[in-house]
Amino acid sequence: MIEEIALAGTHCFEAGAVLGDLTTINYVFGPNGSGKTTISQGLASLSATDGDAGGLAVRWGQTKPTVKVYNRDYVRKAFTSVDGEEPGVFLLGEDGGEAYEKIKAIEKQKAKADHKVIAAQTNLDQRLAEAKKLRSDLADTIWLKRSVIPVLVQQRMSGLRGSKDQCLEKVLAAAKAHPLRGNDDFDALSKKTVAAFDDSAKERPLYSAAPELVWDEAAFQAALKTPIVGSADVPLMDLIDRLSNSDWVHEGLEYLNSGENTEGLCPFCQQKSPAALAGQLAIVFDETYEKKQAEVVGFLAIITQAIAALEQYKIINATSLASAVGEEEVDSAFHVLMLGLAAAEKAMNQKLLKPSDKVSFPSVKADYDSLSAIVDRANDDITKTNTVIAGRHGQRNLIVDEAWREFARGHLNELLNSHVKQCEQSDRVNQSFRDTIRTQGDYSEDHETQLKELRKKTTSSAATIEDINRFLELSQFHSIRLAAAKAKKDGYRIIREDGQSADIETLSEGERTFITFLYFYHSLSEVRQEHESDRVLAVIDDPISSLDGDIMFVVSALIRMLIEETRIGNHDRVQQVIMLTHNTRFHNEVSYHHNASSSSATKYYRIRKYAPQPNAVEDCGQKNPIRTAYQELWDEVQTAATHRTKQMPWLPNVMRRILESYFTTLGGEKNLYEVGAELLPVERALHNALIAWSHSGSHTIMDDDVYAQNSAPSGHWLDAFKRLFEKTSSGAHFGHYAMMMDRAQAYVV
Repeated sequence: MIEEIALAGTHCFEAGAVLGDLTTINYVFGPNGSGKTTISQGLASLSATDGDAGGLAVRWGQTKPTVKVYNRDYVRKAFTSVDGEEPGVFLLGEDGGEAYEKIKAIEKQKAKADHKVIAAQTNLDQRLAEAKKLRSDLADTIWLKRSVIPVLVQQRMSGLRGSKDQCLEKVLAAAKAHPLRGNDDFDALSKKTVAAFDDSAKERPLYSAAPELVWDEAAFQAALKTPIVGSADVPLMDLIDRLSNSDWVHEGLEYLNSGENTEGLCPFCQQKSPAALAGQLAIVFDETYEKKQAEVVGFLAIITQAIAALEQYKIINATSLASAVGEEEVDSAFHVLMLGLAAAEKAMNQKLLKPSDKVSFPSVKADYDSLSAIVDRANDDITKTNTVIAGRHGQRNLIVDEAWREFARGHLNELLNSHVKQCEQSDRVNQSFRDTIRTQGDYSEDHETQLKELRKKTTSSAATIEDINRFLELSQFHSIRLAAAKAKKDGYRIIREDGQSADIETLSEGERTFITFLYFYHSLSEVRQEHESDRVLAVIDDPISSLDGDIMFVVSALIRMLIEETRIGNHDRVQQVIMLTHNTRFHNEVSYHHNASSSSATKYYRIRKYAPQPNAVEDCGQKNPIRTAYQELWDEVQTAATHRTKQMPWLPNVMRRILESYFTTLGGEKNLYEVGAELLPVERALHNALIAWSHSGSHTIMDDDVYAQNSAPSGHWLDAFKRLFEKTSSGAHFGHYAMMMDRAQAYVV
């Protein structure tokens, strides 16, 4: 069915004019010349696959029905062929009962298959829309994450800056080609990019090896932790051990033998030293002692040389390494290693100062290894860069490919894996919907083939001739009727009472309008022909032109039947109705079924004519905008009842016209005062005041007294008005009051 008709493309409607949110039954009211025929002519040119015609832009729903339009063009063209004949309207024949049931059963099966196709397609479309949204969100996220890529590398990644979709395609392709992250991050790729794309870049020499650990740290540790003391087996050694003063005694020996001690005094007591003292001390501090001390001196020299070598290496390489690897890391490595060597040097000096002490020595091997690793890493970068420079032209595509790989797997990996998982799950579900669409579509086609064969065998146009002729006879059209065509197989022709073919041009406007409408009306129930769809959109544009009052009621009754069957879904083929008219009486005749209640299956539209300016369309929803003058009077009473405290200067005139229309014109009461004869005295006094007030307010509204009356709230007059219907004739008139007020409620704000 049609969901919306945009009218802006026509010459008579303003920009933005639209018949929107169309439902099953749609009433369009507009004066002559407002554009109704433009709408019906545009719809008449539509086919089930056409979306734009006559300046109208049509938005279809899930199904595209065959469009059948009754308007003045239809009336003018019907039965005007050379032979004056029209194709038959094919209905099931009388002998097709069994076939009819079979057709209905197959149609039901086909409808079930079609419903499954539509449901599966709807679900598939919804899931595809959701997938499209997820893909769009992914593209947005990836687009915002491009900043992680160095600008130099970005400039070489074709597609990164073009569009979000193009960027997404590149990322997905890279992720598919490379399941895992590569070895190069963006820092490494930046260096390669410079080497590969800068033709002036030259190969660089490697850094000299970093200083290495050239001593045995275990031997160093042993030398520092082993006390250096005398070892001779002499009585003096026992005393030295007990006093633990080996270092002090050794210093005294050096003083005893030095040239400064010219008097030969004892270094410990400053008395004349015994002759055997020097010999005994020399035995205590023998060659072994001297050898151990010399070992510590040797170690100190090695460390001193290592410090000098490290300082020299730092002077030559530190600045260059810092630019290649990172200033903080390089400075830290040199600083830590220098501190370690300084601590080792300090430990050796402490051991030489007090050989008998156990001294701790910090390991510097890890510090040497850290510095060596930095140099190796820098050399590795240089080697890679030199390799790129040597074959730069062949490396460029590889570098760009690795850049996409790093972006996809190094920075978007979790996001992409989640997306791929969602897509795989969605694809499995979507495939099941596609399978359903294919399978059920095949079923539907098989059923359609069976239906075509059955319809060929069981349909006839004769039944339509009988129905139309019966309508003509009952409607007092005795001068014309339909008969079987002579030239067209199963077709129709118009004949006169004597059986002679009637020229369509000799028919009166009323005859021509009525018989063509009957033909159109029956065609809506026709068995679907090969070029048609299962469902029909019926468009009816002012079908009562040139019809007298009696025939108008017949046409109205037929349209009401059509509308009601369509509204509740009982019509064999009609799915949607668009009714256009300018005649208020006809409009209310065909729509009065809906006046007492609203239904989502029914909508009203009104065309506002602003000639020579373009016309506008008013969407009235489920509220009928076309009402009788009598109904609109009750609207005013309901308005006053809803807003009882407001001043209503027009209310007297409204009440008088209602009372006169109902009690005088229809009821035959000549005197409105007498209508309240049955009321109680007090109530009757108020009734008489009401009648006087309504006459006074109606006829002499500019009078001072009346103005004073109308300035007061009108609640008590409304009560008297209601009481008149409620109390007179034993309440016989109250049903009318309740009905009119109830209907008016929908039109009061």
